[in-house]
Amino acid sequence: MWKDMGVGRSYRGVKPISGKGEGGAVKVLVTGATGYLGAEIVRALLVDGNEVIALSRSLEKFEQLRRWCDTLEPQLRVLEGDICTLRALPQGIGTIIHAAASRGVRECEEHRAETVRVNVDGTCNILRLAARYGVKRFIYISTQIIYGQNPPPWTEEVQPDPQGVYALTKYAGEGLVRAFRDDLDLAILRLARLY
Repeated sequence: MWKDMGVGRSYRGVKPISGKGEGGAVKVLVTGATGYLGAEIVRALLVDGNEVIALSRSLEKFEQLRRWCDTLEPQLRVLEGDICTLRALPQGIGTIIHAAASRGVRECEEHRAETVRVNVDGTCNILRLAARYGVKRFIYISTQIIYGQNPPPWTEEVQPDPQGVYALTKYAGEGLVRAFRDDLDLAILRLARLY
C-alpha cells in the first residue's frame, strides 16, 4: 500500500528513502508505528532494507506489529514512549516519518485538549528532537480533511479551510513543520481516506 504512494521512489517532489545509504541501511523512526498506516509504512520500509525504529506507547501493540513483520524482525526495533513526552532519540536516525496523531474525527471533538496535546504539542516535540539530534529528513503525515468544504480536486494551490479540531490541529502541525524548514529536509503528505 505505502510503496504505491511513493516510498522507494520520488512522488510529487518527495525524495525516495533508499534502502542503502552511505553507511548502510537508512535508519528510520516511525511515530504512530502501531496504527493502521504506521504499520504499513514500517513493513514497506523493512521490505526496502531500511532499519526501522517503531515508536510505540504500548509494548503489547508493538508485539502485534513484530509478529506481522516476522520475517523482517531483525531490522525492527522498538522505542517505547509517547511523542509528547519523549526526551531523546537514538543516535543515527536519518529520517522520521511522523504518522502519530489522535484519530477519529468524532473522538477528537469529544477530547479536544488531548487532540491538541497529541497533534500539536507532540508534533512540536518530535520536530525539536529531530533538529537537536541531526535528523536529515522529516515526513509529516497530514490529511486532505484540512481542505474542509472546498470541492475536489485538491491541489497545493487550494486554500485550506480546516473545520473541527482534528483538521485544525493537523493544519497547525503543518505550520510547525514548515517552521523547521531551515533545520530539516521536509515533506508534508496530505493523505486521503485509508482503506
